[in-house]
Amino acid sequence: MSAKGKKTVSRRAYKPQSQPFWLIFKRCVQIGGCTNILLFLLFHWLGSPILAWVSVVSFVLYVLAYQLLLKRHNKVAVAVVWFEVLAHASLGVVMLGWESGTHVFILLFVPITVASTQLRHALLPVAALWIYYVGLYLLTQLWLPPLQPVSVTATIAIHTVSLGIVIAMLGYLAHLYLSTIHSAQQRLRDLAITDPLTGLSNRRFILEAAHNEAARTVSDTDSLSFVLADLDHFKSINDIHGHEAGDRVLVAVSEVFRSCVRGNDLVARWGGEEFLLMLTDTPARDARNIAERIRQNIESLDIPLGDTSLGVTLTMGLSVHCRGETVGESISRADQALYRGKQAGRNRVEMDT
Repeated sequence: MSAKGKKTVSRRAYKPQSQPFWLIFKRCVQIGGCTNILLFLLFHWLGSPILAWVSVVSFVLYVLAYQLLLKRHNKVAVAVVWFEVLAHASLGVVMLGWESGTHVFILLFVPITVASTQLRHALLPVAALWIYYVGLYLLTQLWLPPLQPVSVTATIAIHTVSLGIVIAMLGYLAHLYLSTIHSAQQRLRDLAITDPLTGLSNRRFILEAAHNEAARTVSDTDSLSFVLADLDHFKSINDIHGHEAGDRVLVAVSEVFRSCVRGNDLVARWGGEEFLLMLTDTPARDARNIAERIRQNIESLDIPLGDTSLGVTLTMGLSVHCRGETVGESISRADQALYRGKQAGRNRVEMDT
């Protein structure tokens, strides 16, 4: 990779581009807009018209930021929110004094900044935020008295409401962040165990499940059966109709498998045009009946393909797991039965003997 390419990758890696972060930031903007409606009512009630109308302007800015996020102008939206919070909180402190507590809204930027990028890249803006916060404190404590002081009761009310809003927002956003991360992790786990085309389990997951089920049957009398299925003449479908048609066939066949299996059973795309069905608590005769029903349903499929339609068949090999053998050996016997079924003419269920 060229040096220019490396620089591009590095720069992109530090941008807050993760979907979970932007979902949470969008929710922050919504909460910020609603908060300013509350602040407008509070300042109007306390007799501070300037701050009341500042809250109206702030509400408009949050609406603007939300629209920018919808249009994916994320950087501009972040800048708008930064400006709104810093200006609004600072103006509140200058007008009402430090004791009003409006400065606590500035602290919300600390977790948002840290969550948006790598820690070392968050240190500079967090440090700048600290310097600004301390500077605002020193300014109001040493040199600048409140420009529009209110009564002690009003000051306590403003401070209490501001602190309550910030605590509520931090708690809610922490919950939302954890929920969003959990959902993202769950999606990643699903992708790791699912075949992306058919939506069935993948080979890795069914093997793990089969090993667990085989271990359970060591001390149990229930049966564990495996059915290995292979679509007949699938290569010719791809060669004649194209790979898109082949994908449609695989999806349609997968739907038949999914509709025919029971709640405790598991079906996976084994590889290519092969499928593996694991039937729990199922003796040989019942497993054969289930496999035969699947075979018949697939044989009756009429898959739309442009101006025409396509029918498919599949051959299935069945084996019952024996105690003392590995899962791989059981599946291998099903594979051998499948091979015999292919040799015998295809479109059939062949039982391992």
